[in-house]
Amino acid sequence: MDFYVSSGLYSFIANLLIALFVYSRGPRKKINILFAMFSITVSGWSVGSFLENVIPDKSTALIVLRFNYLFAVWLPAVYMHFVYTITNKNSKVDHLKLRFAYLTSSILTPIVFTKWFIPHLQMIPSTHFYISSAGPAYYLFFSYFGIAMYEVLSHTILQVRKYSGSQ
Repeated sequence: MDFYVSSGLYSFIANLLIALFVYSRGPRKKINILFAMFSITVSGWSVGSFLENVIPDKSTALIVLRFNYLFAVWLPAVYMHFVYTITNKNSKVDHLKLRFAYLTSSILTPIVFTKWFIPHLQMIPSTHFYISSAGPAYYLFFSYFGIAMYEVLSHTILQVRKYSGSQ
């Protein structure tokens, strides 16, 4: 099996195992639930690159890949929620950012299954590896993902600078 294809499967398995492990260590703790949800979203998204390349019928592979992107559109909101929870951010601005993230994920959810998000699969010629082609809504998702990750990373850096010792 090709490395490009198998890496999606390995990521799926590793993230799913991490989610199960973390959740099992504190199934009632909000932080464990959020981290497990984050790992599941990464797992669900990453298995798509495996499935789209092992399913022989490309129209079926496209449907499966679109389903996998359902996990991807929830990743920014869940990750932001996890980071805000672990850093004890409770301001009104942070709540608004989190609501906006969940609203954006909710809006993107039904669009994932349309040609507006991924119209078809395309092959990288030198590798024979299929990837998704981007529709107009995919660029919206990509922008949302980038802005959310910038927010999360800048927030994390600011919080790390504030904390000391075991914090």
